[in-house]
Amino acid sequence: MSGFGRLKPVHASREKRRAPRRQTNVPGIIQTTASQFEVTISDVSATGVRVVSRYTPPSRQDVRLYVNGLWLFGRIAWRRGAAFGIKFDEALNSHSPA
Repeated sequence: MSGFGRLKPVHASREKRRAPRRQTNVPGIIQTTASQFEVTISDVSATGVRVVSRYTPPSRQDVRLYVNGLWLFGRIAWRRGAAFGIKFDEALNSHSPA
């Protein structure tokens, strides 16, 4: 995961995430059962990503994310404006190309 972004400082007192996040600006493709659309991945961790897009799928919808030649499977965890989070079905490991 070292090539995906840079480590984002996190303040433990207000942060609930368990995995460190890396800021990035990587294009990707989201695929749902009904559509496919381009996104920009703004941060990534071993357990999920934050993406920005013109289209925001409904919360809890299953999705596939195509990034760096790899399909990752997950579910929409939250939505805020043009941004939403995807929680991966399986955590990435340090050997993952993403």
